[in-house]
Amino acid sequence: GGVQQIGTRWFECGWTAVVDRTGRIGLGSSGRFQLSNGIMTRIQRGEELGDIMDALSGEHDMRNKGGAMGVLTCDALNRDEAYSHGIVFAFAPFVSNPMYWKQDIPVP
Repeated sequence: GGVQQIGTRWFECGWTAVVDRTGRIGLGSSGRFQLSNGIMTRIQRGEELGDIMDALSGEHDMRNKGGAMGVLTCDALNRDEAYSHGIVFAFAPFVSNPMYWKQDIPVP
């Protein structure tokens, strides 16, 4: 995962990579979700998001359960489901028409 600042707000998402036998790489990510200023302050102090979510939720090992995504959406979308989108997106260069991945795409 990783955090990204957009304007004055902070967002988190999960990144995925697919590599074929020739070394070609496809990248994808889950959807982003906003982090509160309080959570972000703790991350900037060096804490891991999973540890913060454990402390706030009273649960143990949330990173391997529903993750922050699950906690913050009341399990409407858990980490596994969100990351599955990133995996599908990472496969895009391998399953879509190669014309979309050319360096020079002609303009009509």
